[in-house]
Amino acid sequence: MSTKKKIIIGLIISLIVIGVVVIILHFLKKKNASSKTIDVYPVSMLGQDGSWFGNDSTISGNVSVNMEQKIYPIKSQKIKEVFVKEGDMVKAGDVIIEYDTTAQSLSLQTKKTEVEIARTDVLVAERELEELHKIVPVEDMPQPEPEPTTEETTEENPISTSTDALPAETNTEAPVQENVNENQEEIPEDLSEEDFQITYTRDELNKAIKEKQNEIKSLNTKYQLEQVEYEIMEYQLSSGQVVANFDGVVKTAVDEETALADNTAMIVLSGTSGYTVKATIGEMSLNKVSLGDSVELYCYDTSMYYSGTVTEKTLIPSSSGGYYGGGVTQTYYPIVITIEDAEDLEQGMYMEITLHNNEEESDSSMYLPLAFVKRDNDNYYVMKEDKGKLKKVYVKTGKIMWGELIEVKSGVSMDDYLAFPYASNVEEGIKTKHNEDIESLYY
Repeated sequence: MSTKKKIIIGLIISLIVIGVVVIILHFLKKKNASSKTIDVYPVSMLGQDGSWFGNDSTISGNVSVNMEQKIYPIKSQKIKEVFVKEGDMVKAGDVIIEYDTTAQSLSLQTKKTEVEIARTDVLVAERELEELHKIVPVEDMPQPEPEPTTEETTEENPISTSTDALPAETNTEAPVQENVNENQEEIPEDLSEEDFQITYTRDELNKAIKEKQNEIKSLNTKYQLEQVEYEIMEYQLSSGQVVANFDGVVKTAVDEETALADNTAMIVLSGTSGYTVKATIGEMSLNKVSLGDSVELYCYDTSMYYSGTVTEKTLIPSSSGGYYGGGVTQTYYPIVITIEDAEDLEQGMYMEITLHNNEEESDSSMYLPLAFVKRDNDNYYVMKEDKGKLKKVYVKTGKIMWGELIEVKSGVSMDDYLAFPYASNVEEGIKTKHNEDIESLYY
C-alpha cells in the first residue's frame, strides 16, 4: 500500500473516531440534562393582578414654601404691640410687631463694651504674635567668644601675690572692695521683668507661634459674634419694629407666652404665590408624567388631601442616584408639583403624591417580585416553564411599585410557572418540577 493511501485511511479513521466521541458526549450531556430538575413556582402565588393596583403611581416629597417669614419673641425684649392677627393680608414693609426699647438701651451699651473688649483681646494677641516672630531660636544665636584661661592670664599679665610687693596701705579691706566694684556691671533699679527676653528652642518657638495663631482665630471668632449680636441689638433698638419682608398672609399668630413656652414662632407669614412639593420619579414612570397633569396629595402632618399640578419635569437625573433592589437599577428624576390653595402647609411637611396615569392597563397586566424578573441590557426576561422544560422568555414591563414589584404587561400569565432566575442551576432546557412552597425561597 502506498504512503498516500495510508495517510487517507488514517484521516478517515480519525474522523470516524472523533464523530463517535462527539455523539457519545452529546448523548451523555442530553442524558445528564434530562436527569436535572429545577423548581418552578406558580405565578398565581407569586404575582398580583394589575387591577388590584389601579392605574395610579405613588411617590413622595416634601413641601417647599416659596416665601416664609417666622418671627420669634425675644426673651430680653418686651413686646409693646402686635399689629396683625391670623388670616390678615400684609404688604412688604408693614409693621408686624413693635418692641419696647427702654430696657434695651442699657443692654446695648453693655454689649458695645463687650465688643470693644473682644477687639482689644485680638489686638493684644496679634502684637504678641509679632514679638514671637522676632525672637531668634537658641540654635541660631551667635556663640560668645571663649574667655582666656587662668594660665594664659598668668603668663601674659603676671600678678604677684606676695604681700611684700604691695604698699602698706593696700592691706586694708576698703580698697579691695572698691576694685571688685569696678569689675561688675551696675544693674539699673528700674529694670522690669519684661526687659528680660525669653529664650526658645526652634521647636518651642514654632509651638508657641502656632498656639498664638490658634488663640487669635478663637478671639476673632468671639469678636465677630459679639459684633453681630451688637448690630442686631442696635437695629432693633433703632426702630423697635419688625416688618413684613414680602406681600403675604399671616398663617399663624399666637401670644408671646405660648410661643416662648412651646419654643415656636409667634408670627408666621407666607407668600401668596402658593406652595411647591419637590419629589423624584423613576425612569419607567417618567414618560407617563407630563407638565400640567393633575395629582392628588396627602399630607401626614395635617391629615388633609390637596390637589396639585405638575409644573416642572427635569430630565437631569437626581443627585441622589438610582434605586437598587431585586437586581434592578432605576434612575430617578426630579419633578415639581404646585399647590395653589393650602394655607395650612409649612416648610418641610411630608406629602404622599398620587399620579393619575392616562394609559389604559392591559388585561393581562400583573405585578411580579423584582427578584423573578431579570434584566438583560435594556430588556427584561423570565425563566418560564414550557412543556415541562425551562425556557427564557422576554417580557414587556411597566412601572415599579415600592421598589419590590414590577409590572409585567405581556409574556406571562397567572397560569404559568417561573423559576428563580438567579439560581446557580438555571439553564434553558432543564426539566422543571412544580413547587408551591413559596416560603422555601426565603429560607
